[in-house]
Amino acid sequence: MSILGVRRSRALRNGCAGVLRRIFNSSALLNWFNIVNKKNYYPRLCAISEGRKKMRKLLALAVILLASVVSANANQITYSDSVAGLFDLVADRDLLIPQFDSSLGTLNSVSIAVETGLQASLGFENKNPTSGGTFYVYTYFTFDPANEYTRARVDLSFNDAVILTSGYSDAKKYTLTNISAYDGTTDYAGTSGRILGTFGDADNQSFFYDSALAEFIGSGNLTFGVLSDAYTTLSWSGGSSDVRIATTGQAGVTVVYDFTPIPEPTTMCILAIGSLVFLRKRK
Repeated sequence: MSILGVRRSRALRNGCAGVLRRIFNSSALLNWFNIVNKKNYYPRLCAISEGRKKMRKLLALAVILLASVVSANANQITYSDSVAGLFDLVADRDLLIPQFDSSLGTLNSVSIAVETGLQASLGFENKNPTSGGTFYVYTYFTFDPANEYTRARVDLSFNDAVILTSGYSDAKKYTLTNISAYDGTTDYAGTSGRILGTFGDADNQSFFYDSALAEFIGSGNLTFGVLSDAYTTLSWSGGSSDVRIATTGQAGVTVVYDFTPIPEPTTMCILAIGSLVFLRKRK
C-alpha cells in the first residue's frame, strides 16, 4: 500500500476534496488531488488520525514549495550613476557601477544603457547706461573661422574607448537691433538684453553582453569616464556690453545584471523531500 493513496469510494473522494478545500484553500493542491483521483489513487488525507493530519500538511507544503522552486526565474539587479550641472562641474567625473557579486549566483547577461547631453544659451546685455543702438556678436574669430569658433562636447568612455559623444558648435555673426541703454538688470533680457541663440544635443546608446562576462564580475567597480571639453570664442561691438554663453551638461549610465540565483540549502532539502514523496507515491 502506498503512502499517498489507496482506493476509496466516490463519496469518500468527494469528502476528501471538501477537507482539502477547507484546510488548504489552494486551487493548485485541489488540481493535484483531482489528477491523482483519475489514476485511481485516493490520498489518505481524510484519515482521522491526528498524526496523519500533520503528515498531510507536511506533504502538501513540500509539494507547494517544490513547485515554487521549479518555477523560479532568473533575477535582475540594476545599478545607475549620473552627473549633471553647469559645464565646469561635469568635467572629468567618473561614473562608477558596482561589479556583479558572484556569491549571488551565475551571471547570464549584462545590459548597459548610456546617455549624454548638452544645452547652451548665448546672451547679450548692453551695459552702457546712456546709449543703445545696433550691436554685433561673433561666435568665431574672423581671422581664423575654421579653427577659432565656439564649441563644446561631452564624451563618455568605457575600457579606454569613447562609446558616446554629445556636442554642439557655432560660428556665426549675430546682429542685434533696437537695443536700449542699460535697463539696470543683467538678465540678458528686457530692453537692453537678448538671448541670441540656444544650442543642444542629446544622445543615447545600448549595449548587451551574454558572453565573456569576466570583467563584469568582482568586488570592485566598472568605471565610465566623463570628459567635457569647451572652446568659447566671442567678440562683439560696444565696449560696455556683456556677452556670455552658459552651458550645462549631463551623462548617465545604467547597468542591469541578469543572473540565476544559487539555490540555498533549505531549497535543496525541499527538493529532496519532494522527490521522496513522488517516489513513494509511484511504488
